[in-house]
Amino acid sequence: MFINVIGNALDAFTEAKTPNPSLAIGVGENLGGSEIWARVRDNGPGMDAETQARIFKPFFTSKANGTGLGLAITRKLVDAHGGAIEVSSTPGQGSEFTIHFPKQAQSPEART
Repeated sequence: MFINVIGNALDAFTEAKTPNPSLAIGVGENLGGSEIWARVRDNGPGMDAETQARIFKPFFTSKANGTGLGLAITRKLVDAHGGAIEVSSTPGQGSEFTIHFPKQAQSPEART
């Protein structure tokens, strides 16, 4: 999951020729202590709303040589562990991905 999210940020820096690229990774838990989270934030080219709506769909890519499978697989893995992934992005200002996981495993019946 992190290889895909961080790798995409690095690729976006390169393709956009981002001056002074910056990547920040943070981790923590919610106030109730029931979930953990990880956040990857960059100052890359960002994405418009249409792109954000499509990035988790298989075979969608904005890369010249991408397969469009990285974030689709990432979402499947997050979902399989009862988690959630969110994206926030503004063109020209970068992107932020946050992944949440429950600390207690959910039964398969509870996820449906």
